[in-house]
Amino acid sequence: MHICIIRPTIALLEWNRVLSMANANGCTTMVSKTNKIAVKIIRKIVFFLTLKMTLLTLTGCETSMNKFDWLASESAPEGFPMRIIEGNFYDSKGGSLYIPTKAGIHHGWGTAVSTHIVGADKKPLPNRFDILCFSYAENVFYGGEFDLPYEHILALFKSKYYSPRTAEDATFRKLVAGVTPGGYVTVWAVGIGRQIEVFKGQLDKIDVPWTRVLDNPNVSREDYIESSLKEALSDVQYQQIKQGKIPFGIWEKYAQRFPWKPKVIGLDSPDLIRDIEFFNGERDYYSLDHGNDWNDREHTIPQKLTFKWKADGLSAVKATFTFDFDDISRAFNEIKQQTQAPFYLTFDIQRQKNGRIAYAINLTSEDIIVPLRKVGIEH
Repeated sequence: MHICIIRPTIALLEWNRVLSMANANGCTTMVSKTNKIAVKIIRKIVFFLTLKMTLLTLTGCETSMNKFDWLASESAPEGFPMRIIEGNFYDSKGGSLYIPTKAGIHHGWGTAVSTHIVGADKKPLPNRFDILCFSYAENVFYGGEFDLPYEHILALFKSKYYSPRTAEDATFRKLVAGVTPGGYVTVWAVGIGRQIEVFKGQLDKIDVPWTRVLDNPNVSREDYIESSLKEALSDVQYQQIKQGKIPFGIWEKYAQRFPWKPKVIGLDSPDLIRDIEFFNGERDYYSLDHGNDWNDREHTIPQKLTFKWKADGLSAVKATFTFDFDDISRAFNEIKQQTQAPFYLTFDIQRQKNGRIAYAINLTSEDIIVPLRKVGIEH
């Protein structure tokens, strides 16, 4: 519980009480006829000062309650190196927290790369940010400044959720800014086992002095980019970029949302799907008993999903399902064209006569079934 102490206000009220006592006791020195006007003026001053101090104190209480222990990080998709030249999250009080910069980031879309522990332990959440970055694959700078959905971010950071990983309540503790070739930008709120997209936007191509990347006249821009790409990428990834095979627009497709949720039928169903990774960099879990807050919003297309279950005669089984984006995106859009109702990603698990486990994975809604054709399964 947060307690606010308004000591200046108490002092002013005490002063007003003394004046009232003097008046009641007939103190001619303080409240003589010639001073009655002065006393009235003083009382008005006391009243307005008291009101002002109360408002200021309450504002201070509200401000301190909306401070959180959070950090900033950066992200870029695997195989397409980016560099954050400069970036900052800004709050409404004039404070800021910089987004870490690194020579090259390509660790996976949504994967936080750096953690810099700087600034006060608790600080306001941002309501806007700016970012300047460089795309090695394109030899292009991108930049922009955006407002953030402060109330949405505040609600996430105020909330607690159960973390299957720690079996304890957890909170959001990080904001991650991600950039891609083409200038697509995303911000995620991150906690243990959960990562929620809170912003997506488009950066502008801009001209920036090359010295912001490398201030060395002995190394040309072309040579530096070439060596950076070869150092960071595999031969296959390098050739993909040299051939101009950059999937512009794919990250925007990853962000498309649908009204779906998972369902397991057949053998004894698990009560928890503890890890769901999405193509758009989000991460979440799903409780089949109560659904956590899953039903409060639509969700993007899953990339990977893991759960455990038990069945008679079998020890605990853990399975990880990995999806092909073209295949699962086809299925999601196909079922969306057939119904406006929410639908399920259904895992039908059956034990065959030879004792082996068979899986059928489909999108289902009432009597509609759309099968998935390319699903990797790992036990």
